[in-house]
Amino acid sequence: MSQYENSGNLFPAGNMKIARHGKLDVEGADQEVIIAQVTTKNNKTVFEVYRKIGALFVNTDEDQDFDASGKIETEHGEYMMWSRKRTDKNNNPFTRASIAPIRDKQESGVSHTKVPVVSDTPDLDGADDIPF
Repeated sequence: MSQYENSGNLFPAGNMKIARHGKLDVEGADQEVIIAQVTTKNNKTVFEVYRKIGALFVNTDEDQDFDASGKIETEHGEYMMWSRKRTDKNNNPFTRASIAPIRDKQESGVSHTKVPVVSDTPDLDGADDIPF
């Protein structure tokens, strides 16, 4: 568990690669899933399954302090997620991520960053091209 609630650090996944991606029918509802091939510390191969919970979009507003943001949906509800590029004391890159529950505009008094539609997003095929 992270030192700070609703946040965490994400690191490059050198021991993982995407093996398969697609839709899986679960009780009549399509779920977008990824199967990742992972090499364990004991040099064994394991295939882990992940379900898509949202998408992050590159921030183009220089007045904001985050590099990407978007809406995610978890078993606890809908959240906004923000990510920021960071470097640790050994100059290793990582991403600092944080989330907050989505509130009604009237309840919070502020509007959330507009999330662009999927057709407006860049192609993120290359891992080196990911901005966070």
